[in-house]
This record gives sequence, C-alpha cells and structure tokens, in this order.
Amino acid sequence: MTYDGHPIYDRDSKKQINHPQSICIKNNVWIAANASILNGITVESGSVIGFGSIVTKSISANSISAGIPAKK
Repeated sequence: MTYDGHPIYDRDSKKQINHPQSICIKNNVWIAANASILNGITVESGSVIGFGSIVTKSISANSISAGIPAKK
C-alpha cells in the first residue's frame, strides 16, 4: 500500500505531510507471508524479507531482513 489511507497535516502549516510514495521491489526478491512494506521503500535484488516483518527502511541487495521493524 503506497498510502496511509488518510491524510496527516502539519499542525502549523496545515499542509499534508504523508503523500503517497512508490514501493519498488527489484528482481529475485522473496517476501514471506504477512510482511508489510511501507511506502517509499526499495527492496533491492536478491533480498529476503522474513515472515511478519514490517519494512520501514529500504533493503540492500542480497540481504536478509526480518523483524519489527525489519533489520538486516
């Protein structure tokens, strides 16, 4: 999901701060069941995302990441 489902506004400027962002999943990536990948994330080629993980930062190539938040 590339959007939070509801807008969030800056208290002072009244401008929306949670705009939709793309998610990029490169080649040969394995994502286990129940994993969540937040907006603005890139998962590089050859990576593995563990079961039930929440990916909050981009994942480097040829790595295994798991947990909440997902860590290498």
